Amino acid sequence: HLDIHRMIIFSVSVHLLIVFWGYQSHMGPINGTNDVGDMSKGIEITLH
Repeated sequence: HLDIHRMIIFSVSVHLLIVFWGYQSHMGPINGTNDVGDMSKGIEITLH
């Protein structure tokens, strides 16, 4: 049970990091950050 619980917490935290990373990169003024945002969106879709 502990391993499953740990896996769920890990996946949720990683998901939140990816969402936050994508949000930050889209808000950023630098052009190169948009690629990171698109990549994180692709990863997010893959996770779901």
